Amino acid sequence: PSEEPAPAEPVAEAPADEPAPAEPVAEAPADAPATEPVPAEPVVEAPAAAPSEPEPAPVVPGPSDFFVVVFLTDGSRLEGALRLESLSVESEALGRLSLPVSSLSRAEAGEDGAPWRMETHAGDELRVRPAADAKLPLSTDFGEISVPMSAVKAIEFPKG
Repeated sequence: PSEEPAPAEPVAEAPADEPAPAEPVAEAPADAPATEPVPAEPVVEAPAAAPSEPEPAPVVPGPSDFFVVVFLTDGSRLEGALRLESLSVESEALGRLSLPVSSLSRAEAGEDGAPWRMETHAGDELRVRPAADAKLPLSTDFGEISVPMSAVKAIEFPKG
């Protein structure tokens, strides 16, 4: 004698006055046996990135920029890319000159208004005066600045 399968028990529906389940329910795969509902994976959203100031880019001299170290009269020291290809100066013996920055190795202000001493990589040494209102446009790690020559004690122009 063959046994008849037992009738399936009816599924009770939740009364209308009860709240819906707290978790969303995902469908079970079609080949899965009929069991209790499978809770869906909770969706986790990444926290919103806090707005931040972009970090300044490191100073990288461009094709016409030259890395320099500038020593100021107040004892400060600045490093950066000089945004000049030449310095305009006046020599008592030679008149107005335009000195290519790429040829300079050091410039040092004279004391008490004396002329500056400019040295080249070739070993030349010149006594000159920069224009009274001359400024050095310099790109530093903290931004673009314009340094008045009157505040400069010395400038080193490393070769390379």
